[in-house]
Amino acid sequence: MVLAFLTAASQENKKTKETKKDVSGTNKNQKEAKADSEADYQKFKMDAERNIAQNKKKIAELKTEKKSIDKEIEKKYKEKILALEQKNDKLKKKLENSGKTKTTMWTSFKKEFNFEMEELGQAIKDFGIDSMK
Repeated sequence: MVLAFLTAASQENKKTKETKKDVSGTNKNQKEAKADSEADYQKFKMDAERNIAQNKKKIAELKTEKKSIDKEIEKKYKEKILALEQKNDKLKKKLENSGKTKTTMWTSFKKEFNFEMEELGQAIKDFGIDSMK
């Protein structure tokens, strides 16, 4: 009976060690994933900040261009530039608040942000083309 008890206790001890090993391995993987996620976030943020700054510069260039003497056309031109500026500022604020985004929502946030950034970039590019006509 004592022999059976010692054998059972020994097997329990092995299972406990294996469980601890699995948990510590999982913790290590979670730490690595978190570090990768943080590095991904920092790269994303730097790229986004650079794009926002480029958009701001392009918008400023559009502001300085005078395409028409007609007051009505000039008014519409300025309104469109203001709308582009506001979109760029909105993206900047969204980026500043992105640190509060949950890890589970990070992928969808990044996808949506990149889409909006691309859309704004295209609008700025198209605006320059449209204003030349």
